Amino acid sequence: MEITAQLGDMVLNKLNGLLPCSVNIMNIEGRIVSSSDPSRIGNIHSGALHVLRNNKPLYLYPDDTDAFAGTKEGVNLPLTKNGRNIGVIGMTGHPEKLVNVMQITKAAVELLIAQHHSAIETMWHERGLSLWVQDVMYGRSETDVSLDSYALTHFQINTSSKCSIILIEFDQAGESYRHVRERRSRLAALLIKHIPVHFSAFLHERLLVLGVRNENKFESGDRTIENLILHHADSHGESITIGVGFPRCGASGYKVSFEQAKKSLELRRKLDLSGCIFHIQDFGIHRLTTEISDRWIEDYWDIYGSRIKELDIVSIETCTTFFEKNFNVKETAESLFIHRNTLLYRLEKIKDRIGLNPNLFQDAVILSLLLSVHKLKIK
Repeated sequence: MEITAQLGDMVLNKLNGLLPCSVNIMNIEGRIVSSSDPSRIGNIHSGALHVLRNNKPLYLYPDDTDAFAGTKEGVNLPLTKNGRNIGVIGMTGHPEKLVNVMQITKAAVELLIAQHHSAIETMWHERGLSLWVQDVMYGRSETDVSLDSYALTHFQINTSSKCSIILIEFDQAGESYRHVRERRSRLAALLIKHIPVHFSAFLHERLLVLGVRNENKFESGDRTIENLILHHADSHGESITIGVGFPRCGASGYKVSFEQAKKSLELRRKLDLSGCIFHIQDFGIHRLTTEISDRWIEDYWDIYGSRIKELDIVSIETCTTFFEKNFNVKETAESLFIHRNTLLYRLEKIKDRIGLNPNLFQDAVILSLLLSVHKLKIK
């Protein structure tokens, strides 16, 4: 690890006003990269070179400075990381007056450098993971196998684990990008502690991707995890919408789950639905409508589309409720607060107007799909 001028200045800014002496930070070459005395920056400190060669402190009294060019009286201590010298810290003043602060100062500087290095490593790890997630979700790699092996080698992510992709879409805020990103990063870190996150990454400031294990909950319709996410987001002052895909494994499977989660959010907007949690399995016929070939839709819309568009709200509600109640006349009538004979009359009128019988399965499938197409068209 290299001690740069930027890193040295960061350390000195932290120590500013806390020490009763001037401080120099030297790199592994013995060059002063940061100093309380700017005139000394860039000079070679022979005392630092001595410390690096001998791997031990150098105490310079007034009579010793002539033997070490570019030095003043003081104490020079090696800075280490993982048992290796990375530079030297020098404190100007009589060594006996510095004895009470030199070791604690050395420890504090090494801690600051370690924290900075850790933050840099974390930043590069997050950037690398974000790029991997984008490659997976948007298909930017030539092979899924390479993405799987890369994940295991660089991020210790075993893609054989089944994950549901959860997309967390944040409402737009008027705050600064930096402020928003910091708060949302804290939220992401909190979620990782409380739910079984396999991986996570921001695709952009408003969209967080979570690969979440625990497929049994998602497949059974359990919304515990999603509600926990909503709770933590609310505690951070964030308004969010959640889209969820089915559990899949492997890079190719994660991409499928991602597309499903994205489709959930798209359908929520198209259908103008209220609520915050949307699982792809909740959309049923509406999802099927968006995935059927355009040619099929065009063929049937050419035949029935004009008639569908002429249906009144009562007829559409009657038909959709009848399908939702699985063709059960009694339950449909009760749900619509009408007599069963009124329901039967309405269904007969729909058959006459459209040319499709809601009571026949094959006709009902076509009619249900066309009603969904109509609903999506008018949104």
